[in-house]
Amino acid sequence: MPKIRHPSAEDTERYENLSEHWWRVVFVVVALVVAVFLSDEPGVALFGTIPLLLWCVGPVRSARNGVVVGLILLALLVWFTVPHWLGWSGRLVPSIDETPVLHTVLATLVYGFGSPGTRRVSGFLPLVLMLPVGLLLTGWILVQRSETVWIGDEGVLPVPAGLEVVEDQPDCGSGGCARRVRVVGDDVTAVMGEHLMAQGFEPVSRAGMCRLTGLVVTRETCVGMGNATADSVWVSWYLK
Repeated sequence: MPKIRHPSAEDTERYENLSEHWWRVVFVVVALVVAVFLSDEPGVALFGTIPLLLWCVGPVRSARNGVVVGLILLALLVWFTVPHWLGWSGRLVPSIDETPVLHTVLATLVYGFGSPGTRRVSGFLPLVLMLPVGLLLTGWILVQRSETVWIGDEGVLPVPAGLEVVEDQPDCGSGGCARRVRVVGDDVTAVMGEHLMAQGFEPVSRAGMCRLTGLVVTRETCVGMGNATADSVWVSWYLK
């Protein structure tokens, strides 16, 4: 008859540690999935995961405290990352430019208030040091954008089903650069207009529409359509 092995004190302690700290692994995995697969700018989004990763490796009051604060930090990361990836816009949708600094400030406050009192100062320090790095990263993003002639999709692309982009090129002049595409398809002008409205663009003139994104560092994209025929229209957009 096989001998029955009773759990040792070491086994019991290992199980208790695992049951108490499972949330750390879950939050790390979810944060990395959000940053890598649900973001248009994975590099910037990965920078935004640092506060949550620091929380998952640091001391907490209890497992409940760890989960509650972790959920708030994860919600902040999702708020600053996923809506931009989905193409949403508006003043309640953070722009990607705000992640390195504004997200870091908000996450630092959450981290600090959620940390055990004796560890609060040491917990704040790594996040405070992130702020100058975030400022440099934001500056680098803005410089890169100003030096390139290529503009992103900005919610204009992809076009709706039934339409097709047959030309896609930068259009630069004395006032800066825009992106210009020729779209073809049935009733193309009306369909593109409905598509732009669905993406958050609002009419600002007879031939132009704009949408604003961002809480503090706003990002305004304007788009116009011209040279339209029954089945073809030129669509151009730029960052204002």
